[in-house]
Amino acid sequence: AMAKKTKEKKWIHYIQESLSNVRNQAQISPAHFRHRLLLFEAETANITGDVEKAAEKYELAVNAFDEYGYTNEQAIAYERAGDFFVSQYDKRAPQYYGKAQALY
Repeated sequence: AMAKKTKEKKWIHYIQESLSNVRNQAQISPAHFRHRLLLFEAETANITGDVEKAAEKYELAVNAFDEYGYTNEQAIAYERAGDFFVSQYDKRAPQYYGKAQALY
């Protein structure tokens, strides 16, 4: 949240470092980290202003959470995607919020 609000470069460094760590974990154990990596990539794309990539990664993330059976985390991913789509004035937002609510 601070990275998006302040747009300070120091936050981007921390994000990239953390993203690298999650990528490494996802290579070692995809069943435990691939879905988290996709959500992290979506959030990173959102923060850096890459709207198309963010939308794509949110969709991949919610599907990956379902694939691996992480229902609680999938609800969070749907909610974060909903927040993203609201910020883009995208009509898909209510669908994502509805799916999040159904999973909670």
